[in-house]
Amino acid sequence: MVSGVKKIRSIRVNCMPSILLKAFHGRGIGRTLIRNTALRLLDLNVFSMLAWVLSDNASKAFYEKMGGKYLREKPRRFVPA
Repeated sequence: MVSGVKKIRSIRVNCMPSILLKAFHGRGIGRTLIRNTALRLLDLNVFSMLAWVLSDNASKAFYEKMGGKYLREKPRRFVPA
């Protein structure tokens, strides 16, 4: 602590993409996953989340409904296998 200011270290958390089958949409499962993830991150003193979502992904509206804000676009770069 310097002059009463607590230094906060930067933490970067990467999550693997999750896909919820359409048969399970509308049941609150995705909302629960996001909420529980956010609560766990808060326990770890992580106060923000970022989700990269493909621009043509229909689930983009889900993240917006959960409070997500559009920040910017990034060109896709696919590497051949």
